[in-house]
Amino acid sequence: MTAGDSLTVSATVQNTGDLGTLQAAQFRLVSNDSGTSVTEAIDAVDIAPGESANSTAKLNTTGLAPGSYTLEIVTKDDTEQMSVTITSDSDATTTDSLRPRSPTERFLTPSGM
Repeated sequence: MTAGDSLTVSATVQNTGDLGTLQAAQFRLVSNDSGTSVTEAIDAVDIAPGESANSTAKLNTTGLAPGSYTLEIVTKDDTEQMSVTITSDSDATTTDSLRPRSPTERFLTPSGM
């Protein structure tokens, strides 16, 4: 993706527990050079037991230097990551490394990349 573009990210969060929950998902880009979060957004979804819900956020990349970043999707029980390359032209790549980690919640289908 090109620096200055908006990055819209979606993740499906599944509640495999017995109780409904209001789950906040934090979406952030972390610089691979400095290790610091450079932009972030939070979305909250209400999920019934045994159901899933889509959580979406838009991250602004204005002012970010071209380079490698890690997209992190974080809930209270889980953290998932995906590599994002920001370029100064229209050539960009993403590498999907998301995988379920929690028996209670899991990200099923990241999209929007």
